[in-house]
Amino acid sequence: MPCDLCVVEVESGGTKRACELEVYRGLNVVTQSEQLSEHRRKALNRIMTDHYADCEAPCKTACPAGVDIQSYLYHIAQNDHQKAIEVIKRTLPMPLSIGRVCPAFCESECRRSLVDEPIAIRQLKRHAADADLSAHEAYVPEKKSSKGLNIAVVGSGPGGLTAGYYLSNEGYDVTVFESMPKVGGWLRYGIPEYRLPKDILDKEIELMCRNGMQVRTNQKLGVDFTLSQLSEEYDAVCLAVGASQAVEMHYTGSDLEGCYLGVDYLKDYVTEQNYVTGQKVAVIGGGNTAIDCARTARRAGADTTLIYRRTRDEMPAEDYEIVEAEHEGVKFHFLTNPAENLADETGRVSAIRLERMALGDPDASGRRSPKPTGEFFTEEFDTVIAAVSQKPDLSFLEGEDLSIPLTRWNTSDADEKTMHTGTGNIFSIGDFRRGPATAVEAVGDGRVAAKAIDLFLNGDMADMPKAAFNSRKEKKLSQVDPLHFENIQKVARSIMPELTPAQREQSFAEVELGFDNEEAMKEAARCLECGCQANTDCALRDYSTEYEAEQSFDFSLQIKSHQDWLDLRAKDLRHKYEVDRSSEFIEFDANRCISCGQCIQACRDKAVHGVLNFVCDKQGRPALRPDDRPHFGSNKNGLTLMGDSNCVQCGACVQVCPTGAMVDSRDRSQGRTEDLKAVDTICTYCGVGCKLTMFVDEATNTIRYVKGGDSPVNQGMLCVKGRFGFDFIGSEERLTTPLIRKDGWLQPASWEEAIQLVASKFSGIKQDFGSNALAGFSSAKTTNEDNYAFQKFVRR
Repeated sequence: MPCDLCVVEVESGGTKRACELEVYRGLNVVTQSEQLSEHRRKALNRIMTDHYADCEAPCKTACPAGVDIQSYLYHIAQNDHQKAIEVIKRTLPMPLSIGRVCPAFCESECRRSLVDEPIAIRQLKRHAADADLSAHEAYVPEKKSSKGLNIAVVGSGPGGLTAGYYLSNEGYDVTVFESMPKVGGWLRYGIPEYRLPKDILDKEIELMCRNGMQVRTNQKLGVDFTLSQLSEEYDAVCLAVGASQAVEMHYTGSDLEGCYLGVDYLKDYVTEQNYVTGQKVAVIGGGNTAIDCARTARRAGADTTLIYRRTRDEMPAEDYEIVEAEHEGVKFHFLTNPAENLADETGRVSAIRLERMALGDPDASGRRSPKPTGEFFTEEFDTVIAAVSQKPDLSFLEGEDLSIPLTRWNTSDADEKTMHTGTGNIFSIGDFRRGPATAVEAVGDGRVAAKAIDLFLNGDMADMPKAAFNSRKEKKLSQVDPLHFENIQKVARSIMPELTPAQREQSFAEVELGFDNEEAMKEAARCLECGCQANTDCALRDYSTEYEAEQSFDFSLQIKSHQDWLDLRAKDLRHKYEVDRSSEFIEFDANRCISCGQCIQACRDKAVHGVLNFVCDKQGRPALRPDDRPHFGSNKNGLTLMGDSNCVQCGACVQVCPTGAMVDSRDRSQGRTEDLKAVDTICTYCGVGCKLTMFVDEATNTIRYVKGGDSPVNQGMLCVKGRFGFDFIGSEERLTTPLIRKDGWLQPASWEEAIQLVASKFSGIKQDFGSNALAGFSSAKTTNEDNYAFQKFVRR
């Protein structure tokens, strides 16, 4: 079926498809106009109504830093940690730290959970980073030549360090200013040691500074220098000041002695330790900071209870953090809120009067709002830690000549696409822009800011890279039909070894101990590879981006029962297929197919195999798109898998497929960024002399894939050996030196020794039995040149 994208305006009026237009001398057509663009956009939208496929893996889409998770999992599975860390550090320069503290948004969208359990993505990132750190030489990207421009970054948290890292790699002179005595921001002063050992953080920061990023500590904005001074002295300024101030929780007795704020408690615990952790501690809040306070208090020997006004299901803290807290003995009071702190005779808090709550209707966050019940109870506590939220410290703006637009939450009102504040050369990122968020979100902001600052100083921020069109099966994992994952073999998720609860008592040793290499490779191999292998070389995606196509999800439902799935399948017009991985070299995902028929034409008319067909109706007419896809059975039966068909795996379908529906199952090209060198040569497998083009990764000197070349001999076609048999070149089993049997064993020898041995044997036979005793056997699987040389050798 025609895609309807090649339409042009003809001089006689109206539009016609170029593929159907009769060409004659003097023909004039218009190829670009507003009318044509709208026509093409609608044509693309029609295709997308039945394109049940993902351009990008859903884990990457869910990651705030946009890490190409699918690619680095593949490299870990192949035991190539160097390549894995290169992929990670393209968008996330702190895998040692983030791999330990990330909330793993990616795992919440992992399609593997439709089969068994989500992949341990966060822990595998940490594994790759640990392997890189222990390697003889850790990975450091090449630094570009100096640009002679100076950048100031205020704040050395994950966002500030990320911005400085990418800017220093680009050749800028970067100085990071930090108000605290040591570098790391919230990673150092807010994340406890048992989650992120500070010696690991120190090593990661040292790696990040190898391309010249400088850090100055004990330098506070608004005290040691002003924003105006930075703006004048530096070519650009990036504010990554975070949200380091705790939001106070005002209720009766909240200011008693022994009452602390969560952020202050964590920071004090790793610095001055002025705060006293009592015998019985109450932590108020349900976020990650509250969990960290509770687990820290347990390690200090306290009987600790976390008080939260909603249920566990509504807690914003990560589930695995809640589970760890439970293992360590933290108690929980859900649907409970403090009403009053009670003091002893010395004025120190001794108990809390608590009110039971009930859940009402959902609030603006989507969580059900807690409502007071009027039922109270009192429990004794000698320490109360309120960890409800955080906010930026804006004291540096007092008396400042420059003004930065702020939101009603007192965060920076910066452009989310460029991080520019709208004021001069000043950018803002991380919690200062977002409000209290996660380290990985700050990393994502830092990378965007680095790119924007580069364009601000050397181009135009209007040229910021625009997101490519991203087709998706569904908006959310919960809406993806599990029916098409039922035949995938279940494999249990690998569990990272941890300290036992007893070992954690009064110890700040790291809880997670890391995977061994074999376990990590096995876990990474569970990846379903949801992202398209052609997503960086797909005409459909390119056109969808150019013409701003849209994908609708009209049939998406909130699935609550099996009956909901049955109802959805009955009315959903989209066609959904299992991926056919039944053959050795070719993978067919019919969900990505647009029914263009090019693969059928190549199979039937060029390769003359006739294996691929469109299923026909009773009158022999092929079904119309989007009601059909190519099949490997007869045109009456489309249920045959590729591996059960007569397909000879010549790969002609792969070469012509425009969308990645037919792909080389061994070439992992998803997310490919490197340019491959095209090398034309003649196939070495037989004597026909087919021309082919090898696509070579020059960095590793390996052939990634092969295409048939334009030659009268093969006219772009190849056999299975020519297209997929090239990997023998790099095989570890390939002989690279002659072997001569000595003392009953085949032993390496030089070419001169081998040739002399063969010559002496031939000479002996000829001398003893005559020349007719010698004969030679060759093969069509030998090149023409070798056959010619061989026949001359035998004749002589």
